[in-house]
Amino acid sequence: MSSKEKESRLLHPSLNGINKEIRFGVAGVLATVSFILLNSSLKEGLEDSLTHSTIYAISYVVSMPVTFLLNSGLVFGWPQNFISSFLSTVPIGLTGMALGTFSTGYLERIGFDAIVETFVKNNLSFSNVAEEVEEISGGYVPYAVTAITGLWSYVLTNAVLGGGSSKKHEKEL
Repeated sequence: MSSKEKESRLLHPSLNGINKEIRFGVAGVLATVSFILLNSSLKEGLEDSLTHSTIYAISYVVSMPVTFLLNSGLVFGWPQNFISSFLSTVPIGLTGMALGTFSTGYLERIGFDAIVETFVKNNLSFSNVAEEVEEISGGYVPYAVTAITGLWSYVLTNAVLGGGSSKKHEKEL
């Protein structure tokens, strides 16, 4: 497939004028926001009957196709064989989900929120951040887990869907 054909497979041809890493960041932010909204909604409805790590796992599984669609449409281009391409990313999602589920359970077990609150109060008391920490209380674990799984997914998704560096790809053509 020529590079022109691949370029036209993005959601809109004008996206080709934007750096791939920026497009990946935008797709990542959109996927993260949709995941956080879904996860928060499920927590409100299910936290009495399920653990936070189980709710996280459910949210992650539901978010996997959304993330794939965003990455395809904005970053890598629509695949010729959708099912095969999506299935190639499932291990990334499943390992990310396992990593996130483990991280959520572990961070809650060690009292990560209290650690962050104590750190901010002891080290950033010169600013208004210490006051804002009290308002956010109980919300640091999801952000830490999102950062951990986001980095994991970024590296693996680029490896699977990105096809390596463009210089290497040009040499192969």
